[in-house]
Amino acid sequence: MGPNPSKCGNNPSVIDITFDSPGQLAVGNTNVALKDLPKSSEGISQSNNVQNVVSFKLDPKFKNNNPNDELEAVCVTDITPAQNKVVK
Repeated sequence: MGPNPSKCGNNPSVIDITFDSPGQLAVGNTNVALKDLPKSSEGISQSNNVQNVVSFKLDPKFKNNNPNDELEAVCVTDITPAQNKVVK
């Protein structure tokens, strides 16, 4: 994520995305359970030391506010931390 104030204001915007699976996720209200986390994803090593888990909404921004036009940014809004997390 990164800044894009002209399109997203104070909210961050998506800079890059992967379709790799982060493992198995179960989400219920403000709780999340993570299981079978991979040791690496797209060349990024990770451990089971999960520090922050959040939920969020994605808000696409199109040129001329027209969904049939060019996508200019994807804003990340309503970022809310999970109240409880379980890592297995």
